[in-house]
Amino acid sequence: MVGGNLIVYQLKEYVYNRLVDYNAEVKRLYEGYIIANPEYHEKHHIESYRYLLKLRKYFNLGMQGALPLPPVGENRMKQETQNNTTTVLMSENNKDNQRIVVEDSDYELIKKSLYFDAKWYLKKYKDVDQKGIDPVEHYLTVGWREFRRPGPSFSTLLYLNRYADVSKAGINPLVHYERIGKVEKRLSSYKGLYNTISKEIGIIEKSKLFDSVWYQNKYLKDDVSCEKPSVHYFCIGCYWGYDPSAAFSSKLYKTEFPDLKNVPYLLHYETYSKSHGKGFFNLSAGYYENKSLFLKVMETTLAATLKMMSEPERTKVLLISHTLNLTGAPRVLFEMALVLKKQNFFPVIMTINEGPLINEIEKADIPVVISRNYEKTELFQNINQFAQNFEFMVFSTVEALKFAHVFQNTRAYKIAWVHEGNETLRHVSEKQKKRINLMDEIYTGSNYCNEFFAPYIEEGKKMSVLYYGVDDEDFQNVETKQEKSINEKIRFIIAGTIGYRKGHHILAEVISDLPMEISKKVEWWIVGSIIDQNVGEDIYKLAEEHSEIKLFGQVENERLIELISAADVLLCPSIDDPLPVVVTDALILSKPVVVTNMVGTSHFIRDGYNGFVIESGSVNALKEVVNKIVREKLDLNEIGKNGRSIYEENLSYVAFEKNVLRIFDRIKVKQPKPQQCRTITNKVEFLDVQITSDCYQFMFSCDINNKLCILNEGVVYTEKNINRRNLECLDTYLLQEYKRVAVIEVEKTCLLGSRLMIASQVMDTIEVAVGDYTWISLNHLAQKDFCIWFNENVLSFITKKEYYHKVINNPIIPESEKKIIRQAAAIKEYKYNLYCETRDNMNDNAYSLFLYDLKFNKNAYFLTTKSNFDKEKNADIKEHLLVLNTPEAKKYMMYAKRIVCSWYAPPLYGYKKMLHLYPFLNLNYIFVPHGISYDKDSYYLNRIVWGKYTETICCSDLEKDYFEECNGYRNVKVLGYPRMDKWVTHNCESNEILVFPSWRDEVDEKYIDTILEVCKTIRECKPEMKVIYLAHPSIEKKDYINIKRRLLKISDEIVIGSCDEREIFNKYFSEAKYLLTDYSSVAYDFAYRNGIAMYYEPFIDKNVHYHTNDLFEKHNCGIRCWCMNDVLQVINGNFDGEMLQGRVNSFFKYQDGNNTQRVYDEILKNA
Repeated sequence: MVGGNLIVYQLKEYVYNRLVDYNAEVKRLYEGYIIANPEYHEKHHIESYRYLLKLRKYFNLGMQGALPLPPVGENRMKQETQNNTTTVLMSENNKDNQRIVVEDSDYELIKKSLYFDAKWYLKKYKDVDQKGIDPVEHYLTVGWREFRRPGPSFSTLLYLNRYADVSKAGINPLVHYERIGKVEKRLSSYKGLYNTISKEIGIIEKSKLFDSVWYQNKYLKDDVSCEKPSVHYFCIGCYWGYDPSAAFSSKLYKTEFPDLKNVPYLLHYETYSKSHGKGFFNLSAGYYENKSLFLKVMETTLAATLKMMSEPERTKVLLISHTLNLTGAPRVLFEMALVLKKQNFFPVIMTINEGPLINEIEKADIPVVISRNYEKTELFQNINQFAQNFEFMVFSTVEALKFAHVFQNTRAYKIAWVHEGNETLRHVSEKQKKRINLMDEIYTGSNYCNEFFAPYIEEGKKMSVLYYGVDDEDFQNVETKQEKSINEKIRFIIAGTIGYRKGHHILAEVISDLPMEISKKVEWWIVGSIIDQNVGEDIYKLAEEHSEIKLFGQVENERLIELISAADVLLCPSIDDPLPVVVTDALILSKPVVVTNMVGTSHFIRDGYNGFVIESGSVNALKEVVNKIVREKLDLNEIGKNGRSIYEENLSYVAFEKNVLRIFDRIKVKQPKPQQCRTITNKVEFLDVQITSDCYQFMFSCDINNKLCILNEGVVYTEKNINRRNLECLDTYLLQEYKRVAVIEVEKTCLLGSRLMIASQVMDTIEVAVGDYTWISLNHLAQKDFCIWFNENVLSFITKKEYYHKVINNPIIPESEKKIIRQAAAIKEYKYNLYCETRDNMNDNAYSLFLYDLKFNKNAYFLTTKSNFDKEKNADIKEHLLVLNTPEAKKYMMYAKRIVCSWYAPPLYGYKKMLHLYPFLNLNYIFVPHGISYDKDSYYLNRIVWGKYTETICCSDLEKDYFEECNGYRNVKVLGYPRMDKWVTHNCESNEILVFPSWRDEVDEKYIDTILEVCKTIRECKPEMKVIYLAHPSIEKKDYINIKRRLLKISDEIVIGSCDEREIFNKYFSEAKYLLTDYSSVAYDFAYRNGIAMYYEPFIDKNVHYHTNDLFEKHNCGIRCWCMNDVLQVINGNFDGEMLQGRVNSFFKYQDGNNTQRVYDEILKNA
């Protein structure tokens, strides 16, 4: 018997799973029937299955005809309708024109229903009460169809949503419940009905794409259903085409999933398409912890997409800016967008940061897309999907070039139009500057910019100038405000963000130093917001002391034009300003301008004729020109008129429009680029070659979908599956660029005299380039008299002698380069030991070794920057410093025995020249790494960059294993890091704590607040403790000054400094007992000297800086602190000191303070 029941149960389960699960509506209706009629279902299961089959058929046929009624309901409906006459009414609010059934006896039925509350109904629905309508009659005829509730405990909308048979039949839900539903034990209470959809409602409400406030304001202002926005959307709004937020378009989602029916689109996205990586809306929603930011990103992207879809015939152009404030670069990009729109292009502006210019752009009906964090790896796929709409892209600043690699594989023709000068570029990474070479065409904003961008432009790339243009139409009806003083003073105006770059510090000195007879004849109008806090404070303090200074703050463009018009002279004392728009504004208004020689407009000015040019950074020069203008009473009107011609000839809107259209029209007639989004790129990079016992192993990088092979004398060598563990760092980096490592092994025969051709198995042609650091590997090969000559995708193997003659006789190679080769080939003796570190560093391993070597060897030299050279006070050391890239440094590098590096190997003559020079140089590089490396996947540690060095020195067996296993390094020795020796002899008993967060990509207010909170809390809770804050070199000067100023307000006893100041850093790093940092390897240096290091979680920017892994958790040499209470506990001694010391002892192989001597003896003295 038991077995028989089991078979029946299994059969039921089989039928249920096969017939129900595929359709959500069938499942809902059938389960509702079973819940309401358990006894009937148990006795009449055949009737139940017939009902189930009818439901399946009904939905399979697209819901044609009447919705099948459950068997028990069918019989009762027949009985009920025999005893009642019916009236069919049509409601003007009936959206689907469905019939409304009112039975003669329904009035009394509703009136007596416990769920109908007449007083509540009239109070809730004022319109019914004001018109004097009977509430029962209103609900029976109109109210239920408008989803009004008959009382607080019954939901018309939820009942109709739960029971589709009632909705389809057009029956009043409360009438149905009182006549049939009650007998069938259908759910009736609000709570019971809500619980059936609570799971789905929860998913909707938690979705970052549901905005309840927006939905309420958009759709439910006049709604009478009294339901929450999420309930309304789930039950009915989604079927009426309502959007859950401005960031989600039901219309667009329907185009992506045309077969989707009877499921709210947002619910489908959250439960299916998001997890499967499908759909326009799969924008890694989880990446944005801030829901409002996510909605803004999505809303702007969606709005632009929908607008572009409505105008498919127009050519789409994406113009990318780093911000939309009222400064020059965003304004001129907006002008370009206006030009393109006027010529029937479809411009869209994308920005990383918002700003007030958005208002003007939106008035011009140009879509704006907020693109915060789109440059991050997690969002590559999504932004690429959006980018497929565009035929052209314009990158307006170096900061905007962050997106260059994101859009690298899109089909758009890419144009750089950059405006930065020296001061800005100084703070930009080399990698980002070089991204300009990903552009198809490169333009700068002025000739001034060319000088600073030229070093980063690859051979074969051309750089042109595109001057922006300003439309003078806005200047025609300028009303001059009555800003004049009684004494007719000369009004000088300076407009721009108040800070160092704009020269406000120079202006402040001039105002302070002017003699009284001049000061009383002038006024200073200063317009702009503060960007450098210290400069701004000086200006505001000066304004309090000098009545002739007027501060206007940041103003709209219209107001700025009025102020320039009312002024007499515009000053622009910038130390770096490629082509300031405000100067052009003054030229349009025929106002004389005073600019420095570091302002791009100076290129057009003849001093004293159509303006004034002074030396940048010179207080005296600015003071002299002010004196000259005031004392000599120059004809400012005439100079201003002459200046107007500069605008008309070079910077007018007409000239700008003509130049922009010439560029875009010329590009449009070119053949379209064959590369489409994520089609396979044919670019291949030759990375490395190694000789093993039985083969030559060639390593390349190529597109992730490309497959390479090597052809040699009729034999085809294909890629080999290898252990990728020792390529971990390289793979991680290349994957971000949609690339991978390809390894091909060629059998070991004599390759000298042979030619290998690199080919693709999936493409007709490929472009082969040589990697930036491949020359190190090639140099090792050349020591065995084995050289490779590159000719496109063919590698020729020749001897060093043959290579020499090939280079010397090559007419393409310049004579200057041949001279260097002859010199290098003739060297018989290498005698110098050279050392180098990161850009401005002189405090790491290489420097420690240099100082030690210098005691015994006068041929020891250190490569550094001009800035460090100038700052060095020790004459003996300075005599042995070489400034990078100078002829003297190149000479010493050519004659170097070895070069010890703590960072990248400096190429002698640039990467391209090294390909001709490599066989004749002595590239004996020794790597003693900066930091600690055993648990990272950093690209810079890959074997192509450093793993090919002669030797690598580290401090731990964990590091050695990492270098060899994850990166394929060779000849790694565990000898200790020399930099640590200078700290090991100091005791750690001082009552000092060093606050030292490490590298930062950018400094935000949250980061600064965390530093302030840390220092303030320690000062308040531990007043006897000395608090030291040292800024990392990556912190820009303006941010450091801001932090310093705010820390001094907390307490003037906090010691504040920068680790750029070597002596200060070494002093406090040696003395402090405690260190508070992030996941920086500086914690290991601190632990080496037996200090107590703490990893403070709030410092850590997990998105861009560092991710911990299992190795770190097991072997780190610090204490993790999640809040300030944890920090105070450590300071109070509440931590496991034995465990911490055990980790330190097991991590470091040596702790004797003799690392420098040990490394020196191994790699230098005994070499």
